[in-house]
Amino acid sequence: MGATTAVLPDYEQASAALELAGIEPGVAEVHGIVCGVLASPGADKVDWLATVLRGDSDLVQQLPKPVSEQLLGLYQSARKALGEDEFGLTLLLPGESSNIVERTDALAAWCRGFLLGLAEGGLSDFSSLSNEAREALEDLIDIAEVVAEDEADEQQEHALAEVEEYVRVAVQFLFDECHRATETH
Repeated sequence: MGATTAVLPDYEQASAALELAGIEPGVAEVHGIVCGVLASPGADKVDWLATVLRGDSDLVQQLPKPVSEQLLGLYQSARKALGEDEFGLTLLLPGESSNIVERTDALAAWCRGFLLGLAEGGLSDFSSLSNEAREALEDLIDIAEVVAEDEADEQQEHALAEVEEYVRVAVQFLFDECHRATETH
């Protein structure tokens, strides 16, 4: 096996820390934003923390050290995972002990965050992307709008796992394509 996989914080602990610090988006959405910024063509020009905090510069100064360290850890693990050639990205989502509604809602929030991060990073001209990348973006937009149903069965669990895997691969694909496009310009 090649490079070591970047380690993500525990979902519940990270969620509680962000909530206590008054950070509005949930931890899944925050992780999506960070990944979206990193995948965007203008990643090096975007203040990812300001994007996460919705531009609230006062909040940046007031963040407790453990929260700022946790956010930095999220950023560093996402940057490392996306930079690997081995599809090492893991989405920061609730575990299987959470109900399917919570997990589905978190996946939708993750995708919304990712799309926001891409937009903040300057991905507005889809014409420079391949057809496959545009289709992946359309799929992520659809997933971002998903609303979960109450009941869970084995088939829904399997479907959610497949969608999570698809999102993970689509994000890596979009990262690679956006960075390949910026390298050729």
